[in-house]
Amino acid sequence: MKNKDKNKIHLRFLWQYVLEFVLLMVGILVLIYGFNSTSNKNICYSEDNSLNYKVFLKDNNYFENRYLDEGKTYIASLIDFINVDYTYKLDFSDLVSGSYKYYLKATVEANRPNNEDGTYWSKDYILKEEVTKSFEDEDSFVIVVKDKIDYDKYNQILNSFKKEYDLDTDGKLTISLVVNTNIKNGEFTKDIPSKMTLSIPLLEKAVNAKISKNIDENSNCIVTKLKNNGVIFNLIKFIGIGIIILSVVFMIRSVFRYRIFSSKNDFEIKLNKLLTNHDSIIASIERLPNLKDYDVVDVVNFNELIDVYNEVRMPINYCRINKKRAVFIIIKDKMAWKYEFENYK
Repeated sequence: MKNKDKNKIHLRFLWQYVLEFVLLMVGILVLIYGFNSTSNKNICYSEDNSLNYKVFLKDNNYFENRYLDEGKTYIASLIDFINVDYTYKLDFSDLVSGSYKYYLKATVEANRPNNEDGTYWSKDYILKEEVTKSFEDEDSFVIVVKDKIDYDKYNQILNSFKKEYDLDTDGKLTISLVVNTNIKNGEFTKDIPSKMTLSIPLLEKAVNAKISKNIDENSNCIVTKLKNNGVIFNLIKFIGIGIIILSVVFMIRSVFRYRIFSSKNDFEIKLNKLLTNHDSIIASIERLPNLKDYDVVDVVNFNELIDVYNEVRMPINYCRINKKRAVFIIIKDKMAWKYEFENYK
């Protein structure tokens, strides 16, 4: 066989190896993906909170309305109570499960005067005990808390503290709704703390617009891992294993074929090529016929034997003599055309 033909065959085997290796890599990637039964997903959340209050007055001869709205100036001695109204809403971009806890508390603080840093004393008073609720597959929830704040009560508490210790102090009352949410999605958990506060000055003759609101507005996105459909991913695993087995079988077959090709000499390769290309007109025989009664014509090459076949239209008989010799014969009437195939160069 010519070196050019050999190189073509080597190149063909090389491309087979490359394609089979690519197929193997595809199978491995599919299998790895099948074992990855979770996927990342962004879940965003945002708060839409509100805090409103009304200051209700004691009976008096000056104010016709029973209460004053937000942002007014309030005379401390006329304040009866303060109504607070908290609305906490948490929205999610996808369905989540989890739980939330909330409670309402009042905090009295005795502060150092003239805006000096530090606090003499503070104390918390629970207005509404902690409530715990769970939710499942929800994209939002709302907490509404309303309460009636006894302003005089806390003003007197701080006034008593001031007189007992003869301190020059001012103070404030802070009403806080404290919320802590824990969400779960797949294997991921996330705590979302939040607080809304209303600050009211104490120990003042006139409580003015210093009544202030502070509302947390959380908004964020978190990355969570979700469990994917187990049946589908088991199927993907089987597909990946199937591709790997198939590619390995192909590679083993190619290795054996290449080894057979490499072990063949030029004689075997050329002979197989002749037999394959002319299979329809060649008949294999176990032994050579006795030709002593025939006029035998020795043909120089196989192409001339093909020319004879085209003329007489008789099959070409093929007999393998040994590892290095084969004979092709066409017989018609008393004529025999013989081509001996040995080492091909």
